Amino acid sequence: MGYFTCIYPFSHSRPGRFELHIEVSLPDEKGRNQILNIHTKKMRDENLMDRNIDIPSLAHRTKNYTGAEIS
Repeated sequence: MGYFTCIYPFSHSRPGRFELHIEVSLPDEKGRNQILNIHTKKMRDENLMDRNIDIPSLAHRTKNYTGAEIS
């Protein structure tokens, strides 16, 4: 697949290839807080993460991060 992409870099956007293009924006602070809470829940429940870690502060400091970068 990598070789095909190198030869035809715009083949994925030619007509008929995909019917729908969706743009997903960056999460806001509330969304980042939710992402962090979801991905740290098990660590918090099993006492693998210090209770003093401030999730809202982390959410505030991760502005312009994607959901994938946060998790």
